[in-house]
Amino acid sequence: MELVFAIAIGLNPFVGLFAAAGLAAVSGKWAGAGPVWLLAAAALTAGAAVPVDLVLGYLPRFAARARRAAELFAPVAGALGVAWAAEPALPPAAAAALGAAGAWTVTWLVTAAASRASRSRAWVGLGHVPVLMGATLLSACLVPLYSALPAVTTGLGLLAVGALGWAAHAEIQTALLPRARASAALRLQRLVSGR
Repeated sequence: MELVFAIAIGLNPFVGLFAAAGLAAVSGKWAGAGPVWLLAAAALTAGAAVPVDLVLGYLPRFAARARRAAELFAPVAGALGVAWAAEPALPPAAAAALGAAGAWTVTWLVTAAASRASRSRAWVGLGHVPVLMGATLLSACLVPLYSALPAVTTGLGLLAVGALGWAAHAEIQTALLPRARASAALRLQRLVSGR
């Protein structure tokens, strides 16, 4: 469950924390997670931030700042959400640290994929919209779906992280390739001029 929360919060920290806190508040599954009013307040706050994040994330003028805010908020939301869902065998401090690291990593991968997509000719004019909408929809579905189909949901989450990792790797390779070619051309030029 902790893994699913970290992935969902990383895909969209506001939607993920909304789902995590909302489930903890309305279900008795995590009785020791904290006072119900505190969980409900966290769910309502995160839920109120969702439309703001979605609107600002799709406007080119504010998209970069909205993603930076999500990257800053993701570790906090990941620590809180994962600590709520942690099994008794897992120490709360360790669960919070792992959740924060996992949520931040996935958020960074989403940001890298969205940045690359904004420059794609196929998505010209759409900017970050397809990547962020897909991440938001998936994160909205993952946490509630886990209670019904834990194996399928975990597989979907791992598949999402794998796809994001592949997209980020492709972006890094695309960014490094021109530098490598320029460096090779410069070495060749120096070799030729030295002769």
